[in-house]
Amino acid sequence: NNPERVKEKKHQDYEKHKDKRAPGYKKYYLEHRDEAIARAAEHSRRNPQKKSIHVHKRLARKRELPATLTIQDWQNCLEYFNSCCAICGRVENEIHQISKEHWIPLSDSRPDNPGTVSHNILPICHTRKGKRNGDIGCNNSKWRHDPEDWLHSKYHPDEVARILQRIYTYFAQVKR
Repeated sequence: NNPERVKEKKHQDYEKHKDKRAPGYKKYYLEHRDEAIARAAEHSRRNPQKKSIHVHKRLARKRELPATLTIQDWQNCLEYFNSCCAICGRVENEIHQISKEHWIPLSDSRPDNPGTVSHNILPICHTRKGKRNGDIGCNNSKWRHDPEDWLHSKYHPDEVARILQRIYTYFAQVKR
């Protein structure tokens, strides 16, 4: 699953079959662009988890990091944390949604950045757009901070220890 090898293979396949593509494909697409966009939007609406995982994996590959998260991995993660925020325990409601969050941000430059894998993704609450009422979600304040530093700035040390134990126990289970 080396990103460079995958990219090279796709390029080779494209070049190999370039002459077999329908000559009018681009013209057809341009003439029916709105329909194609509508189909893609409908597919994304019907498959939100698939779209979300695709975006996370694309970002990881862009940074040349591992990207192996699957929909089943995400479902297992939600199940482990009872579909609640892994940090504060909040459930999804009209103000907050539960979203996928990289525990170690993809933007973190550490050489051992795990990327978009099951042992780096957590369900964390995020304030929905237009619903901010002063009670922001954990993901809104975590942003790109080092996760443990961020926890220590937000919670009492006893609470930090409890949260970290739960998170690292989960990561140890899925990393096997």
